[in-house]
Amino acid sequence: METHINNFLKSFFGIFDATLDKCRIHDNIVFGNIRWNDDHESQDFSWKNNVEKSDLIKSTLLCEYLTDNKLMHMDKIMISKSELEKRLVESGWSFSDAQDSIDDLLSLELRMVDDGIETDSFFVHF
Repeated sequence: METHINNFLKSFFGIFDATLDKCRIHDNIVFGNIRWNDDHESQDFSWKNNVEKSDLIKSTLLCEYLTDNKLMHMDKIMISKSELEKRLVESGWSFSDAQDSIDDLLSLELRMVDDGIETDSFFVHF
């Protein structure tokens, strides 16, 4: 698996207090499994990856920032978009990178898979 995809998945699922267990890519679709850190249950997922490598790297950094700064509650970012942009700029991001990365992350949807059927989604929102 490509490193930038693996790193993104680890940071994205870290938001949900889950750990990437296994993963594979077939025809640009990522299939995998995560384990919840608090109860060791697992969840399969699929994701049609159509994100450019550079954008995915920025989304990874944003996920890490949100987690490290405890700005998430489940799937919700606990501050406003403008406040997050301000904080990212103060930490060294350009304003356009901050805006674009937030928009990119908000547009991502990774599907939960139960018994081979897509049932729900992982996503982040304000």
